[in-house]
Amino acid sequence: GGDRPPPSGASPPLISVPSPKNNTIYRVNDITFTFNASTPESFGVRYLGSIYYNADWLPNKMIVNGPGDYIDWSTTFIEHNMTYHIPDGEHNITIIAIGEGGYLEDNVWYTFGMTTISTINFVVDTVSPSVSILSVENKTYTTSDVPLNFATSELVSQISYVLDGQENVTIGRNTTLTGLTAGSHNVTVYAWDAAGNVGASETITFT
Repeated sequence: GGDRPPPSGASPPLISVPSPKNNTIYRVNDITFTFNASTPESFGVRYLGSIYYNADWLPNKMIVNGPGDYIDWSTTFIEHNMTYHIPDGEHNITIIAIGEGGYLEDNVWYTFGMTTISTINFVVDTVSPSVSILSVENKTYTTSDVPLNFATSELVSQISYVLDGQENVTIGRNTTLTGLTAGSHNVTVYAWDAAGNVGASETITFT
């Protein structure tokens, strides 16, 4: 016998990753990594062989099923509830599963392997954006229109302000507070990042 390319009709292992989901932003550091690998019943493929994964925040590859530790095709291997404390930033996990099998041809037994590779990319962002009001100061203005300019520490998905404790007003960029009555007022600006973290500016009181 010996090693040969897979025969036509042989199917590689299947990998599914319920968590973390690909291209998703998480606002927690503790994330459960769950995947399962299986070999569909197909010509010649009989076993799951080596299964391992590489994660960018781990120093070494993690072996789930070692070489020679075969799992019959009728069994789905599930690796679940492996929770990691993952630092903020962009991350990736690559899972490798090898299906192995063989077939008889002219009274000779030939073996082969088929590899499936699946990569998951995701982001961990637990930090709220910081918001600074640049144009409104604690002073007296002699106009009923006051510009509201602000800066954020990161790209944000939504911005709003609250004037005098009233309802949130969503804005897309710097704006102007118009039609202000004489007297004391206060304003706070809020910003949300793509992960859903919210940050608030200090509340500025002005007259």
